[in-house]
Amino acid sequence: MPFVALAIAALVLIAMQPSRPEIVLQARELWERWLEKCWAALAQASWGRSWMGWLLAVLGTGVVVQALVLVIAGDSVLLTLLLHAGLLTLALAPLDILELDDEESLRETAVRIVGVVFWYLLLGPLGLIASRLCWSAARGQCWPSVSAQAAEWLWWLPVRILVLSFALVGNFHTAIEPLLRHFADSPAEMPARELVELSVPAALSPLWEDMDGSERMLQGNALLRRAMLALLVLLAIMSIF
Repeated sequence: MPFVALAIAALVLIAMQPSRPEIVLQARELWERWLEKCWAALAQASWGRSWMGWLLAVLGTGVVVQALVLVIAGDSVLLTLLLHAGLLTLALAPLDILELDDEESLRETAVRIVGVVFWYLLLGPLGLIASRLCWSAARGQCWPSVSAQAAEWLWWLPVRILVLSFALVGNFHTAIEPLLRHFADSPAEMPARELVELSVPAALSPLWEDMDGSERMLQGNALLRRAMLALLVLLAIMSIF
């Protein structure tokens, strides 16, 4: 069911992409704006500004959403599927990896998508909501530094899975080397974005050295998209068994 829910959410977002409707984005912004107000009240307390307040806000919201899904869906598989697909649609939007031309934005989007999907597959709606809210809170006004640190740890394993997919769709021999060298590094030693930046040239080696700036951006973006497609195919195969 997770793959079917993910496929439905991806199809909805891709279908909505040409006309650029703002329904999904506006719904998510309203949700996050309401949460931001609740979090601001919580962060005013002395203990609320610490990791304890962050855990209560982010994980607490995830637990509440998980409980609501279980209560609303009950034993209905179809309703559970629709609720999961709806949450994925809100969490993954905007799914603009096929249209972004900026290299940095594309890499950040790829890391976000892989991270959110990874935690959804591992923990269900709890992992989906908590990881997405952590990514949003890192760019908000409540707990930005705490959320940024937590996000680096949340993306630690998903980013390594993404880099491994670079090796599968690129030059395996050279692409696997940065992953093996930095696999055990903490986020402080090797942040997620830096590992991706190291791995893209390695996966496109030896042609990378002969490319100019525009060609590097074009091929790097194509590599990221192939890697994302490879992960989706792998996920589809795993869902069969």
